[in-house]
Amino acid sequence: MDNNKAFCILPWVHVNLNQNSEVYPCCRTKHNYSYGSVQKKGLKEIWNSEEIKNVRKEMLAGKAQSFCENCYEAEKIGAESPRQAANDKYRDEFSRIEYTNTDGELVGKEIIYLDIRFSNICNFKCRSCGPESSNAWYEDHQKLCKSTKDQKKTLKLTENKTLMQDIESLLPKIDKIYFAGGEPLLDENHYRLLERLIELKRCDVKIESNTNLSTLSYMQWNILNLWKKFENVIVSASIDAIGPAAELVRKGADWETIRKNLATLQRSNPEILIQISPTISIMNCFMLPELINYFIENGFIKFAQNVNFNILANPEFLSVALLNQIEIDELSIKYKNFSESLMGRVSIEVAKHIEYELALVISHAKHKDLSQTRSEFRVFTFNLDKIRGEKTIKVIPELFGLLYGEA
Repeated sequence: MDNNKAFCILPWVHVNLNQNSEVYPCCRTKHNYSYGSVQKKGLKEIWNSEEIKNVRKEMLAGKAQSFCENCYEAEKIGAESPRQAANDKYRDEFSRIEYTNTDGELVGKEIIYLDIRFSNICNFKCRSCGPESSNAWYEDHQKLCKSTKDQKKTLKLTENKTLMQDIESLLPKIDKIYFAGGEPLLDENHYRLLERLIELKRCDVKIESNTNLSTLSYMQWNILNLWKKFENVIVSASIDAIGPAAELVRKGADWETIRKNLATLQRSNPEILIQISPTISIMNCFMLPELINYFIENGFIKFAQNVNFNILANPEFLSVALLNQIEIDELSIKYKNFSESLMGRVSIEVAKHIEYELALVISHAKHKDLSQTRSEFRVFTFNLDKIRGEKTIKVIPELFGLLYGEA
């Protein structure tokens, strides 16, 4: 299957269960294609729905999928795409192809990798986010769009009781669960599912949580105590910047609290892999060297796996592809100088990985021209600043050209 550039193992092992009740091929796919809604069908029924069967059939035939564009784009600029990473990680599951009928039905094989977002409950309203992933965004969104439309503020998967039974049935054979949100550490069902795994003696299940690390406890639970029970835990810390910039880009953040929680996590659960996982956008691309440097100096980056960039694709008006050639050249020089400064401070493996990640940001900026959305970025930024009583240019002066220069 290595020569089949359309093939991805995920439709044979995985689903992304979103807080809007839709089941998607993965979290990186464009949400213009759903396998179905758990409000209308059971998860087991969706696992062999006509939609997913069609995807399997077409992938095996080498037909590219429109919703996989983000992976194809990543591969064009020389990055390892989520498609390639999944194929490498789940290579042992390629045997599932033999259990696939000509119509795409997968016989006798269940979901082993579950990406679940129980709700959009969140205490942050990050600039790159929106109300579909954070209920805290609701009021600002209404003001920003001057909307009087009555929308559902809070989205919860667990309003569907049958779904929880379906998830329970997967647990004996599940290999990995990825939690995101909303903010998973503020959702009781996240904790209850971890407890259920412990009861079933399935502490070998790989756990990955994407969290803003604003808290380590909720109601009666302390997440550190639960994570200690599991053999393999990855904490993807969604931190885009440090200090005041962190609090502006991810509204609701308190930098001092996050800093302390990270230190507590590192000290009390040293066996956990902490990934610094910033979402790279126009808001923080100029500050990445300072961000990485902070975590190196504080002992969080010792291995290549400790750094994991997520380059923002949507909304496009916050993409690094807004940069013009002069700005790209300036950013390239900044990244080059920083990469050179790493020599002797970190291992060669870490230095090369960081250099690679930074190079991908530049490649992404060059690959696609979104300069026509610069005016949209300005309107969004100025209007949101007014709503929130903030001043972006004061906190991130590097954005002066984008906010006040030529369109």
